[in-house]
Amino acid sequence: MADHNQLWSNFLDAYYIKLLKLSLNHIPPASKQFKEMTEAEINIWLSSINFEEFEKLSKPYIIREVSSVFCLRNTVKKTKTLILPLSLEDNSTLPGTASILEEFGKEFDISCSHNDEILEFDEKTHSFDLKGARAHFEFMKILHLHRDEMASLEQQICDTTK
Repeated sequence: MADHNQLWSNFLDAYYIKLLKLSLNHIPPASKQFKEMTEAEINIWLSSINFEEFEKLSKPYIIREVSSVFCLRNTVKKTKTLILPLSLEDNSTLPGTASILEEFGKEFDISCSHNDEILEFDEKTHSFDLKGARAHFEFMKILHLHRDEMASLEQQICDTTK
């Protein structure tokens, strides 16, 4: 982190030096002090300046720029990137979110196993959770229907792009 802060500090210094050099050497002195001028007077003064003529004149201030800070290409290292596939899923729906999570699981080799035991026995109440089993079954059915719909949508898109 210290290297990053030092790099950022060096970059800021070089940027400020560049701005200072441009302002001192490429803008002619004003007829009045800036603090005495109104905004309209400053705008008129700036629009009347011929920057091309003033650039040809000698530069009164010699300011050395730090060029090595701006050339960061030598220190940049390519990192490993993973381009994720374009998803047609709508993550605002429960099946869409579940499908996105399954896609991530496939991409990153994370197992995404669903609970095969639908009718669970609750040891505390000594009964079966029929409501939970029904909700789980409905979710799995919606998920399978969603997969089929998405497969047909992708097929339609592939057919129209050919």
